[in-house]
Amino acid sequence: MNILYCCDEYPPARNGGIGTVVKLVAEAMSRRGHRVVVAGKYWKGGGRKTIEQINGVTVIRFHKRSYQSLALLLFNLFKSERNKQRKAQWIYSKTRRLLERTVNQYAIDVIEMPDYVDDFVHFNGLKSERWNCSVPKIIRVHGSVSFLNHFLKGEQNERKIEQDRQYFDQADAICAVSAFSRDFVKDYICPDRNVDVIYNPIEERWFKQTVDDQESQTILFFGKIAKMKGVFSLINAFNLVAKEFPSVKLKLIGNGNTEQVKELVEQSISEQVIFSGFMPQERIMEEIDRSMFCVLPSYFENFSMAALEVLARHKALIYTNRASGNELIEDGINGLLVNPDDPMQIAERMRLLLSDTDLRNRLADKGYEMCRKRFSTEVIIPQIESYYKELIAKCKQ
Repeated sequence: MNILYCCDEYPPARNGGIGTVVKLVAEAMSRRGHRVVVAGKYWKGGGRKTIEQINGVTVIRFHKRSYQSLALLLFNLFKSERNKQRKAQWIYSKTRRLLERTVNQYAIDVIEMPDYVDDFVHFNGLKSERWNCSVPKIIRVHGSVSFLNHFLKGEQNERKIEQDRQYFDQADAICAVSAFSRDFVKDYICPDRNVDVIYNPIEERWFKQTVDDQESQTILFFGKIAKMKGVFSLINAFNLVAKEFPSVKLKLIGNGNTEQVKELVEQSISEQVIFSGFMPQERIMEEIDRSMFCVLPSYFENFSMAALEVLARHKALIYTNRASGNELIEDGINGLLVNPDDPMQIAERMRLLLSDTDLRNRLADKGYEMCRKRFSTEVIIPQIESYYKELIAKCKQ
């Protein structure tokens, strides 16, 4: 197959979860003998476009000069709301034309696009032109704008839902990264469409079946230091636990509202709480290995790679019972689930793991086993490959 991934954040460009997952899947598909192309717009860079090979993947970046025109100049000069809308739609249409050329040049068989498209969501009610592409298109549900507004802000913005609906209507297939995100699409955006689920895979390099470090006295959190990630509740819970376990430390890795969170730490235990700032993945691996267990009590996770990373490193995990939490963790079997609004429950679960080595080991064993059986690249990549082939065959009928 010749596969095109539409991605505006492919590493080493600045990226988030979508870029990371697309890179993992694209390189895995290339290793399986498929021709893989990644293309998108990147606003840094002076050339019209750059093409490079990265680990067997052809990466095409459309830069600013690809979009230069008199129309765009006028949109920039006259910054009315109407011109902002027209500029966004012009860029969206131009990107589609550039991608269509890529489809033809590389004889693409199937296209995968993310559901989150910046320019599209800023149309303020303007309809997008339908991309009548010659090959089947898959929209991969990572978390659209209406999805994020609904779960993070408690808003149901009908305009954004309608924009998402217009975008999803262009897809020949819709595939979500979790049952949680599938259900949102079915309930609010495309109730009459079939939405499949294929989970994101975790790289083989994360798997390491370690022995419990009996000398470790560190509880680990990593991610954005923000209320949404459950950090406020975690600190309040640790305030209750730390005095009972004076040798135990809580280490938090990541950037965010660090100063605000520090104010929640009781003065008497301040030396037991460590803020380490940002760390690259290799360092996070090492910190997980050195920890006693990890706590990630987030309010919202569409599909958490961080949780999989803990399980793959063979560590016990206390995880959120919100969103997709119960798709990864069966409470008391391969991890522990907590309500991020309940510091008392989080504290109780931390005490349990601090006091019971056998329970930590049992949860780590089951978590590792489940992660490898359900989420390794050896399991997920063949599912994605078969999904593409089936869609191509169906669209040719």
